[in-house]
Amino acid sequence: MWGQGLNKCRQYVANLLGLRRGARPSVAIDIDRVWVTCFEMRLTHTLHADDVWFQLQAEAAAQLGLMAEAVAFDFTSEEDRANAQVLHRVFALPHALLARMQAAVMGAGLHLSRLGVCDTQGITAQDLSAINLLPHRQMRLQQHKRQFAWGCAMALLCGMLLTSAAQAAWALWLTQTTADEATRQHAQQTLTDTKAHHDAVQSSLQQHTQWQSQHQTRKRQQEQIAQWQAVLQTHSAAVWFEQLAQEGSAWRLSGQALAKADVQQLQSQLARLPIWQTPPTLKHWAALPPHSQIRLPLWQFELAAVLQDTQRDRAHDNTANDTAHAVPEPNAAAIKSAVPVVRPVP
Repeated sequence: MWGQGLNKCRQYVANLLGLRRGARPSVAIDIDRVWVTCFEMRLTHTLHADDVWFQLQAEAAAQLGLMAEAVAFDFTSEEDRANAQVLHRVFALPHALLARMQAAVMGAGLHLSRLGVCDTQGITAQDLSAINLLPHRQMRLQQHKRQFAWGCAMALLCGMLLTSAAQAAWALWLTQTTADEATRQHAQQTLTDTKAHHDAVQSSLQQHTQWQSQHQTRKRQQEQIAQWQAVLQTHSAAVWFEQLAQEGSAWRLSGQALAKADVQQLQSQLARLPIWQTPPTLKHWAALPPHSQIRLPLWQFELAAVLQDTQRDRAHDNTANDTAHAVPEPNAAAIKSAVPVVRPVP
């Protein structure tokens, strides 16, 4: 039966006029109703269009004994208000037959735009001009909906994955940035504390070093003072001291003597002390004017020397302070001889 229908279709296509190969004009073909499986099906009017199409396809597949994907069909609908239903008249055929017919038309250089159904015997009064057994518009719509739904689902899934990945990356970056900032602040605080501790230790060390240096300087100065004081306290009875002055490391002693030998002996005793940078020298030796009450001749002398520098940076201040402690007046001292000046009666 299907072979005769195909032969008729091929003959009809071959008899078309003035067709050039490659032009592919569009043609519409109607198949006799006897070659198409027809049935009616009542469904409720509240049913969604996709559900209507799905049930009609399932029923057509059951009528033809094929899988649902192997059926090509179209239908018309008529509403029955009395029963609140819709009457669907379905026209179906195998999809393989439709593919063979399309291949035959394309082989003749034509394009099949419509494959409808006609009633050559006039059995029914149905309007079959709306029937097109090519892939139904509802089938295409359903496929497009499914593709769109799958596309939206995939896009949503990809968007969720990208959003999650972006949030995870952002959270990781924030965590890393926060951790880096906390680490930097901790390191900066540690560095600041270490620097403060180092400065405190260095300041304490400098103070200790300065105190030790001052202590050593003061001790050496005290040793120097004790040494030349010991010499002066054991001086000859013929020498009288008038003034002892020290400014920095300059040391000066002035007084009176009966003979130059006594002064030279004192100079020699002082020179043997290991406290001098420049040993004492006799800077001044002069006779005093005669006095009516004094029969012995008196001589004015002055010894000058330079002490060893006990502290170069603060020699003047420290020496002045130590000298002030050693002598009654600042920068100067007067040491009186234990033996009074002899004043013989004339």
